[in-house]
Amino acid sequence: MNIDAQSIVIQVEDLSKDYTDISAVNSLNFNVFEGEVFGLLGPNGAGKTTLVEMLAGLIIPSSGSARVLGFDLYGDLFKLKSQIGIQLQSSSYHQYLTLKEILELFAFWKFWKFWKFLNCLHFRNWGIVVSCFLT
Repeated sequence: MNIDAQSIVIQVEDLSKDYTDISAVNSLNFNVFEGEVFGLLGPNGAGKTTLVEMLAGLIIPSSGSARVLGFDLYGDLFKLKSQIGIQLQSSSYHQYLTLKEILELFAFWKFWKFWKFLNCLHFRNWGIVVSCFLT
């Protein structure tokens, strides 16, 4: 396949993230094309997680620009978040919340109708019993 004919799904130009005393990502440039397998390799502290968090809109870059699926990180963040999903290295939610509480937390912000549906569910130790119907 001709690379020129491929769609760019991630475009990063001079992207940086600086903290008070450290530069976590420094002027990064790259493109990821549709259908391409792309990985990030590096030692702990190299900025891999920071980069992914910036591309997912979880943290704001200090400078530079990026587009994911054609959406700009600054202007189209809400639209971008409706098109992607992300699971970072670890999640501590399960230690503090029940399954129902975790689902409610994310559903409330992302899917209002689904959150209303979850309020109709009865969670038991042996599973989930649906006691209502989606309308």
